[in-house]
Amino acid sequence: MASKRLLGCITSVFWELAEAWRYKIYAEGFAWSVSLKYILSCGSMALLIEPRYQDFFSRGLEPRVNYWPVTEMGMCESIRDAVDWGNANPNEAECVGLRGQRLVQGLRMHAVYNYMLHLLTEYASLMDFRPLVLPSLDAHEACEVSLLCLADDKQHRFLEASRAELADALGVTRLPALAPARSAGARRGGLARQR
Repeated sequence: MASKRLLGCITSVFWELAEAWRYKIYAEGFAWSVSLKYILSCGSMALLIEPRYQDFFSRGLEPRVNYWPVTEMGMCESIRDAVDWGNANPNEAECVGLRGQRLVQGLRMHAVYNYMLHLLTEYASLMDFRPLVLPSLDAHEACEVSLLCLADDKQHRFLEASRAELADALGVTRLPALAPARSAGARRGGLARQR
């Protein structure tokens, strides 16, 4: 418990310090990363090194409006030029950071769901695959019994222990509504009285 609390303190101190930095650099690793929205949300001018992957909001980003672009070739010079420009134009650099922050803060789940629906619909329209079921002599329906038949004793015990059952079969009934929340002290006092 203490280590979680310490980690929470370190994390909050990190983000407090991160919000104070004038520039933040976003560089992807070998795969897509979710950190871009966190970097933009701090309000500092974000320097983006030519991202290869698109996030659900990144098509709304405009270079030199919401972020400052950094080229991969000549990266050091590009970062130096961005910092030099930002230091020479601190008000404009702050505006770039704040516009990026506003863009991220304006994201709503409704917009995310609309984007995902559009994306999946577009991908589905490109698909020309039609599944075809061919009769095969080697095809067998897999069911619970067939899995248990193939299992040795140890696997059989684990499969039986991990089997899911319907709530009705277990006799589960709906729990009554919870009483209004009380303070932790009142709950502890109630537990002490019940003992």
